[in-house]
Amino acid sequence: MIQKFMASGQFEEGTKFVKVGSRNKKAVWEVFCPACETSGISTLDNLQQGKRPCSCGTARQKEAYINFVKGCAGPVAVKFGIANKSEIRIRNQNSRCIYEVENFGVWEFETKKSCLAAERECKQTLECGVLTKEEMPDGFTESTWALNLDKIISIYQKHGG
Repeated sequence: MIQKFMASGQFEEGTKFVKVGSRNKKAVWEVFCPACETSGISTLDNLQQGKRPCSCGTARQKEAYINFVKGCAGPVAVKFGIANKSEIRIRNQNSRCIYEVENFGVWEFETKKSCLAAERECKQTLECGVLTKEEMPDGFTESTWALNLDKIISIYQKHGG
């Protein structure tokens, strides 16, 4: 089973897996991650899909992106946020948004912590939620006016992006 977990490509070399029992008829494993040096418990199914139960988990975001949200007459708003794989994130946003979502840029951060700090500062200092949930169900709370573009870039750079 451990070979199948590692074959997902989502686990660091040196990850330790120990089967600890079962829950709801599913095998349960304890996983130690050498990247964040924490352990977590997960089911067989989740591990085979590469889902990490440690502090890295799905929150391995080290990318901060800026996307233009465009209507017929041009940009309606700017969507900022963080992702693990920004190309997948924009595809998901486009599939649910009434506007076209187009990537402006992606900033890479050295750590998840600095990436999260940049997003948090954007949320705290910019007027956000300029789009409604009906317009952009996936991420409307991180939408802001296009005139904030330079401020977002400055915040990303300040935090190492």
